[in-house]
Amino acid sequence: MGLDMVEIVMETEEKFGIKLDSVDFTRVRTVADFAVCVSRQLPTSIAVSPKAEAFRRLRDFMVVEAGVERKLIRPSARLDELFGSNRRVRWKRLRAKEPRLPRLEMPKILDRMFVVPAGIAICGTIFLPIALVASRGWSKPLLIALASVLPLGAVLLVLNRVTRTQFPKGCQTVREICDRLTLYVGPSDDDGVRLLWQIRVLDEVRRISADILGLPLDKVKPESRFVEDLGAD
Repeated sequence: MGLDMVEIVMETEEKFGIKLDSVDFTRVRTVADFAVCVSRQLPTSIAVSPKAEAFRRLRDFMVVEAGVERKLIRPSARLDELFGSNRRVRWKRLRAKEPRLPRLEMPKILDRMFVVPAGIAICGTIFLPIALVASRGWSKPLLIALASVLPLGAVLLVLNRVTRTQFPKGCQTVREICDRLTLYVGPSDDDGVRLLWQIRVLDEVRRISADILGLPLDKVKPESRFVEDLGAD
């Protein structure tokens, strides 16, 4: 087992709170193979309370990265109250540490207002150059069209970023975020639930592998072979 795989194993052990000493890594070739090994080492009940672990990690991130006062972080606490008016910057710092957290959204009224100018910009980009070219030639009308439409597009892009200040539905409280971050739940005799957390384990193994190998997440697929396809040593 090369150094990359050693690092992936260590990171995975820390993430899930397990030990993989008994795993025969000579049989682990793909990302899916490794995820299966991890799943087999996980407890089959809530004995280790994964939601409690998710809450602890989230609370630590909120204190260190977002500057939220520790005593205010309770499962029932609302995120908009904890993060205040500067939530966009603080949430961005938190997402840098935990990418599975959702992005902020526009308020619904602004989202609807955004559709009209965005549509104008898109139509203008497509049809205005065509109309000008048809009437006056090619190069100059095209430049005029781009000069008139690109500033609007730039303004819309900036507005799209700065107005995203609302937490999405289903992610309004600390408890709801912990539910989203919980990697696995039991019991083992519930096939549907077991399949759900196996999928979550696979997603987390893919993310860890991508981070350590310096690859885009979409390149790390379940069937990807660590050595031949991902270049792990």
